[in-house]
Amino acid sequence: MCLVVALASGPALAQLRPVAVTGWVQWIAADKLMLIRQDGGGVVPVDLTRVPLDEYQTLSPRDPVAVLGVVSDDNRQLLGLSIVRLPDQQAP
Repeated sequence: MCLVVALASGPALAQLRPVAVTGWVQWIAADKLMLIRQDGGGVVPVDLTRVPLDEYQTLSPRDPVAVLGVVSDDNRQLLGLSIVRLPDQQAP
């Protein structure tokens, strides 16, 4: 029985893809953030429901940040786990 449970949960654990993305806040509202990637790779939607509120409650558009999280199952957004405000940089 334990082996069956371990095998069944194995693929789910393997699908988690931790990432760190740096860039600038395009906009932030409630539990959503749009991040302009620093490397010019476009815009990344970030789900903030797992991020502690004190890490993002004072963020504003154009603030430089690093977002740590995992890619959603459908590859459409980043499920944020933590946000760190970076020293001021030139925003796009």
